Amino acid sequence: MLADAGADIFRANGIGPLAKWVDNQIFFQILATKLPAYSDQRRIWHDEIQANGGQVKDGSRIWYRGKVMLDGSFEEFDEDMIFLLWDFSIDSRDSEEFGDNVYSYGDEEIDGLSNSLGIKWEKSETTPFSFTVTYCYDQERFI
Repeated sequence: MLADAGADIFRANGIGPLAKWVDNQIFFQILATKLPAYSDQRRIWHDEIQANGGQVKDGSRIWYRGKVMLDGSFEEFDEDMIFLLWDFSIDSRDSEEFGDNVYSYGDEEIDGLSNSLGIKWEKSETTPFSFTVTYCYDQERFI
């Protein structure tokens, strides 16, 4: 539940999209120029989630039911899309790898909010933003 609360706090502070699994989080960046269109899509998804029953709990799994797809199953979301994402790119100073102020948020915003909440990230398990993500299972631990 703590990880759920942390994810919602990031979302409520305009940082996202993000997903979490147990104690692992993954943050996705949106190009600042695409944020208005993505925000419009999030509003549509929010309305569809509300119209289709909202939150669903399957055992310990919580998900949000979107619209019915062609095969009769529902779209599944890991949040209800209630929070708007913010454009921090005007103030961002940490996006040098991909060009100044290209994305709506970066590590600076994640770290700033994390530090203010006392959330400590394991630096050895932190991966810089990239166009691809490697996530593999090691028998001893997730990497």
